[in-house]
Amino acid sequence: MKKFTKVILAGGIALSTLLGTTVTQFASQNNIAEAATKPWYAYSGMTGQNGNFILDTNFKNAVKHNNVKLSGYNIYADTQSALSYQKYSKEVKVHDQKVMKFASNKAIQAKFPVKKNHISQEQLVKVWGEGKVVNTAKGQSISYILNGNNIKFDIQNGYVTEVTLGTVISK
Repeated sequence: MKKFTKVILAGGIALSTLLGTTVTQFASQNNIAEAATKPWYAYSGMTGQNGNFILDTNFKNAVKHNNVKLSGYNIYADTQSALSYQKYSKEVKVHDQKVMKFASNKAIQAKFPVKKNHISQEQLVKVWGEGKVVNTAKGQSISYILNGNNIKFDIQNGYVTEVTLGTVISK
């Protein structure tokens, strides 16, 4: 009887060790997969011809994670980057966009047009939700801060006309 108890006990210990190792391996694999999937979005070309990408949830998630590349420039859309790099930045024109460049392929802001009467305010709010609405001389602007990253949509006659990704701090 003592041999039988020893065999059962040894088998139980071996089985629990095996299962514990397997669970640990799966947990490690999940952490690796999450680290490699930071949302990003890259767009190159004329935005004024269309601009539908602003309604893409992948674009919205990339803004939220400060990981948008526009016409070759990584846009650092957070306020802290604006505070740190604004004094080094200068405006450059790329396609139909104005980019506040502070280093090679790096910018704190990008302004770009959207095709006239193409994307309605209703379509925008459906994807982005209710933002901070401000009346302007030309219509309205709707601003969003996602994880500290700034984006503003200018609206005229119920349609998006221009998008500003990032911030320039007023002096």
